[in-house]
Amino acid sequence: MGSTDDQKSLIRPVVSIYPSVTKSTVTIQSNKEISQIKVINYIGKTIQTPKADNDKTIDLSSQANGIYFISIYTIDGNITTKRVVKN
Repeated sequence: MGSTDDQKSLIRPVVSIYPSVTKSTVTIQSNKEISQIKVINYIGKTIQTPKADNDKTIDLSSQANGIYFISIYTIDGNITTKRVVKN
């Protein structure tokens, strides 16, 4: 039987980004350690790379209204991207 570390590596990352529509901030939570966060605008340009934390608030208040994509990279190589609307 595998070790506890082997079993932990099999757990699929669960990443939450909320709210999906905001005027200022969004919150990121993950059950896996985050190695990198990118905020990407609608044309694919990375506009922010905030410090990676498992419980992180990102301030979008200085950004123009529109659609943004937040990509979360976990240390085990998984990438989760969620859409956020800033209005």
